[in-house]
Amino acid sequence: PAPAPAPALKPAEQQAARERALKARAEREARAKQLAEQREQEAARLRAQQEAERKQAEQAAAKAAAAPAPAPAPVQRRTVAEACAGTNLLLRGSCEQRECARPDAASDPTCVRLREREQRRLFNQ
Repeated sequence: PAPAPAPALKPAEQQAARERALKARAEREARAKQLAEQREQEAARLRAQQEAERKQAEQAAAKAAAAPAPAPAPVQRRTVAEACAGTNLLLRGSCEQRECARPDAASDPTCVRLREREQRRLFNQ
């Protein structure tokens, strides 16, 4: 059997049904618009937060780059005697001569003593 046809609604009931449908539709659209606005605000907040973090990282990097690295402690030059202390007695003389040939060892007491000895040897021949 075929379904019974729906009874015809009165014009006032039809108008009320249309108004309820329009009201429901308006409420759905309003909720959708509100959700879209909330998502947009959240996205804007996240972008602002990321931008602030990026700027903070840039500032930290700029401060790190601007601050000069502390200079390393100057390496204290070993004396010629210290440099040649590990050699045997036969090699110590050649080690001292090699070390004294360096320009930064010219004022070393061992080098001064070697130069004086060489000067005496040359003039006393």
